Amino acid sequence: MHPFCFFDNKIIQISRVGLKVNDLGVLRAVAVFEFLRTYNGKPFLFHEHFQRFINSAKLAGIPFSKKEKEVFKIVLKLIKINKHKNVSIRFVLTGGPSKRGLEIEKPIFYILLEKYSPLSPIVYKKGGRLITVEYIRQLSRAKTTNYLIAVKNQKIKNQRGAVEILYTYKGKILEASTSNFFAVLGDTIITPKENILFGTTRNFIIKIAKGKFKIKEKDIYAKDIKKFNETFISATNKEIVPIVKIDNIQIGNGKPGAITKQLIELFNQNKTV
Repeated sequence: MHPFCFFDNKIIQISRVGLKVNDLGVLRAVAVFEFLRTYNGKPFLFHEHFQRFINSAKLAGIPFSKKEKEVFKIVLKLIKINKHKNVSIRFVLTGGPSKRGLEIEKPIFYILLEKYSPLSPIVYKKGGRLITVEYIRQLSRAKTTNYLIAVKNQKIKNQRGAVEILYTYKGKILEASTSNFFAVLGDTIITPKENILFGTTRNFIIKIAKGKFKIKEKDIYAKDIKKFNETFISATNKEIVPIVKIDNIQIGNGKPGAITKQLIELFNQNKTV
C-alpha cells in the first residue's frame, strides 16, 4: 500500500486514516468498490471503471456525488505524490458511520493505491487451474465488498494449486471470484451474461474480439466442461489467463489454446490505447 491516499475529501497519509468502527461497511458490508490499474502511469479504461462504480453505488443504494473529472484529477495527483507509475487503484464507498447500524447517514469515499502484483509468468505460459464452488452473488451487477465465500475458500484454492475459484449455480457456470470466465467451443468464444458482474476487462475483450472471432454471450453449463476446447479468465489485474484444468477435468490438450493466445496478443496491442 502506498503511503498517501484520498480519504473523506482530502489527501492524507494512510497511517492517519480513521475509519469509524460503526461504519456500515464494517458492520453490515454496505460498501462498493472499483479496481483499476495503470499502464505507464496512466489509468486504463478509467471512464468504464468509473461508470461501473457509479452503477454499483446506485444499485447498493449508497449516495455518491463526485464527478468523473474530479476523481480522475485526484487519482493523477495520488500517482504523482506516491511517486510510482505502475499501480493498482481502488475506489471504496462505504455506507459510513451509522448510529442505529442500518441507516445510511454520511457515506465515506476513499481511494487507495496499491502495488501492482502480477501472476507468475508461468501461469500464462503453461495455463492455470480453477476449482468450482456453488455460489451466486447478491446484486451481481454491483461490485460490493462482500467476498466472504471467496475468502473462506482461499485455503482450499491454494492447497489445490488453483489460480481462481469458479462459481457455479444450479448447473450453470457464472464467473470466478475476481475474474470473468470464457470458453472456446469449436471456433466460437462464449461467456456468461446473466447473474455476473460485467468485468471491464471482459467487456474490453468482447469489443476488440468482435469482427475477428465468433463470440457469443450466453449461458454456459458445467456439464459441458469436458467439451471445451479452451478456457480462460479475464480481470484487470490478470488480463487474460489461459485455464487448462477445471477441478480435475483437463481442458483440450492441457495447454493454452490458439484462440486464447491470439486474444492475449490482441489485448496487448490494444491495452494502452
